[in-house]
Amino acid sequence: ITSDLASTPSMHDPRQAGAGSTLRNRRYDNGEPVHGEAVRWAANRWRPDAMSDAAKATRTRCLLTAGALVVAACIFLLDLRLPLGASIPSLYVLVVLLGLWSPTPRFAAAAAVATSLLTGLGAFLSPAGLGPWVAAVNRPAALLLIGLSALGVVRYKRAERHRHEERQQAQAYLDIAAVPIVALDLEERVLLINPKGCELVGRSADDIVGRDWIDLSVPADETGRARRLFAGFRDGSVPPG
Repeated sequence: ITSDLASTPSMHDPRQAGAGSTLRNRRYDNGEPVHGEAVRWAANRWRPDAMSDAAKATRTRCLLTAGALVVAACIFLLDLRLPLGASIPSLYVLVVLLGLWSPTPRFAAAAAVATSLLTGLGAFLSPAGLGPWVAAVNRPAALLLIGLSALGVVRYKRAERHRHEERQQAQAYLDIAAVPIVALDLEERVLLINPKGCELVGRSADDIVGRDWIDLSVPADETGRARRLFAGFRDGSVPPG
């Protein structure tokens, strides 16, 4: 038995691992266990600068859900300790407002439903104290506040998503145009630019958007004249064309 064990390749020394064991060969890479690579891969995957948009959205949802659960649990426990009628359930609005940072409006709607259930449950479990008429006013008021907050967040997120879709559609039109197209704000800063415009300036879109277009595209000795023309376009004294 001793001789058999001595002749068996060690699973802890990669230099002794034979080619006949696929599992042992896969466990090592440059002398380090694969689980070390898995830890590094997971850490790099959740770095904000190395994540895709879908991964960032998933990460945001996970963090918001965990934060909402913690906040809701703390408010619910506080509601159970204080007398019935205290306006503690109105604090559930904080949970709903976390939906402002959610990628979708569904978070606020789900938070409103969950906190409304906790508000109703607290009405049966909280100790008596301030009188039933106080609870009859504060609990419905808290439910109304939660519902209005959720409605506001949902509308805001839908409008935000609509603006994002419109911006993506406009950018798609810009990308297929065969001529340079640039959208500026009133301060001559670049809002949108297509690939042809990037070729004209010799920079990427990330380097151009948000910067002064006249400084980027006009020679230094002509910037004053260009700004006067732009001011004329803006106030209508100079017709376009």
